[in-house]
Amino acid sequence: LIDSFFQISLMTSLWIIQTFATLDPSLGKVDKASLSQQTIMELFIENITNKEEVCHQRDIPTDISEWKGLGFNISNEIIGIEWPHKQLKGSIDLNWLPLTLVHIYSWGNQLSGTIDLTALPDSLETLNIHSNTFFGSIDLTSLPTRIRVVALSANSLSGTLDLTHLPESMQGLYLDDNKFEGETDFSKLPESMTLLQVNGNTNLSGEISPRDGFTLLTSGSKVKVAKYEYA
Repeated sequence: LIDSFFQISLMTSLWIIQTFATLDPSLGKVDKASLSQQTIMELFIENITNKEEVCHQRDIPTDISEWKGLGFNISNEIIGIEWPHKQLKGSIDLNWLPLTLVHIYSWGNQLSGTIDLTALPDSLETLNIHSNTFFGSIDLTSLPTRIRVVALSANSLSGTLDLTHLPESMQGLYLDDNKFEGETDFSKLPESMTLLQVNGNTNLSGEISPRDGFTLLTSGSKVKVAKYEYA
């Protein structure tokens, strides 16, 4: 009887994961708040081909309390994901990040696919997924209001950039060594911003006005730095 109950529970869980994995939470079809963090995390790693590197078992992930690199608050809610250099392959859907997440570090892997930055958790402060093989265009106009660091360096991202609606909380934006292009408006960067890297984007252009306390890297691009005007 116990074995039968376990099999039914397992089949139900797998059905839930497979069903929700085909839906897009950013479109309002799914209320993420109604799902357990276990389910959300399993959906997040659904398309990682070697997910056992973080959840121990490929077909039946263990409880998230046993997963590698997860950080929890006192309420046992996920606030951190740290998976650097795990050799992870496949893709991830950032729409399935836990609503309580503050930091994600998943750099130096072999993750691919497009990335949607328009429905990140409101609580997110750091998104660091540099040195993967993500591709396609990105939308930086709807980032969380608390975000401080976005690191997308050394991927294969492309298209034009809209930097006119970055949140006031933004401090560091790493876009270097991608394939971004086109004339870019740099006139509305947040005052809080202390670092911008766009170097290595050979067809990216525009002009940036320097200011005190602001580090700017543009080498290998067509971005020009305006002459600094001393007070």
